[in-house]
Amino acid sequence: MPIVVRYDEANHVLFRELTGTVTADDIRQSWSGGLPLPSGVTCYRQLSDIRRARLTVTGADLRAALHDLVKPALRPGRYFTAIVAEPGAQFGIARQMSAFTEGVTLTSPGVTIQTEPFTDYDAAVAWLLHQSD
Repeated sequence: MPIVVRYDEANHVLFRELTGTVTADDIRQSWSGGLPLPSGVTCYRQLSDIRRARLTVTGADLRAALHDLVKPALRPGRYFTAIVAEPGAQFGIARQMSAFTEGVTLTSPGVTIQTEPFTDYDAAVAWLLHQSD
């Protein structure tokens, strides 16, 4: 699978690295496991690194996966996602995700989601670690 997931328990950060060709089915499979948010944690942080991926997903694919798989798994809390992308088309996809997550926030009571696109990996990690309950 072109998506590798690693959870940093000490910092409560989920890292997703996407490489090679990534399809809508790959995204759905990766997101179908739910969110590994330990009980008692109300601040969820995730970094998705898409710099080495060739995404073949559409905006409609991403929106559907968010509403079908992610939204039902949300518990009240704050969710922060940093998407690290190359400048250009990839960065545009990262910005689309930011807009789509705003829609989920508006229809999920007690849930706040903030998604930010980055081109610098270290800046993305620093931003995530700065977010707290």
